[in-house]
Amino acid sequence: MELNNNPTDRQIEVLSLRAQNVSWSEIACRLGISIGTARNHAQHARIRGEVRLTRREEEVCGFVQLGFPDDEIATRLNTSARTVELHRQRVFRKLQVANHAQLASKLYLQEISELNKRIEELEQIVNEQAAEIQRFENDLR
Repeated sequence: MELNNNPTDRQIEVLSLRAQNVSWSEIACRLGISIGTARNHAQHARIRGEVRLTRREEEVCGFVQLGFPDDEIATRLNTSARTVELHRQRVFRKLQVANHAQLASKLYLQEISELNKRIEELEQIVNEQAAEIQRFENDLR
């Protein structure tokens, strides 16, 4: 099965709106989606941990992750290709990657880690609710 690595129109739209300083809630309203979905479309902005990217670095990172060349990123962000190149270099340095493939891999692994943490949280909630249901059933007897 071949994977489609092309960005969707929705991903591009979310990244473009974020580049215009539009809030997550406003993006969600405009596009008729949840804030979580909007954030998922721009998963590059969810870099956590010790590394801190500027808003502009996050925007550039998102477009780089989607495979856009510097000149097209520059056009979308209304800046120069050289400025985009400098932001990209800083992102690579901060994230300790040497190329686009390493960046995509690092972000993918980070997303998997975040999803695993969320699964653990949900499992705990389910277990707590199951225990509560059991207590309720015992009280009925």
